[in-house]
Amino acid sequence: MVRLEHDPLRSGLGKLIEDERSACEEEQRKILFNLSALAGMDAMLGKHADAAEKYHTALEVSQGNRSSMSLDG
Repeated sequence: MVRLEHDPLRSGLGKLIEDERSACEEEQRKILFNLSALAGMDAMLGKHADAAEKYHTALEVSQGNRSSMSLDG
């Protein structure tokens, strides 16, 4: 069986997946930024329970989408 070292289809699919992952990560950063800003505004207005709820939601979003990664290189 001949094995191709560079499979263009697999390479192209990998690029599409990576592009989508990057786009999703960027959207998640926007969500977290906005939730934190809204929570800060609530805190300044004395709406501490609302602020805490927004911060909690931001933490859930950030933790819910984490993936394990080897740091060994």
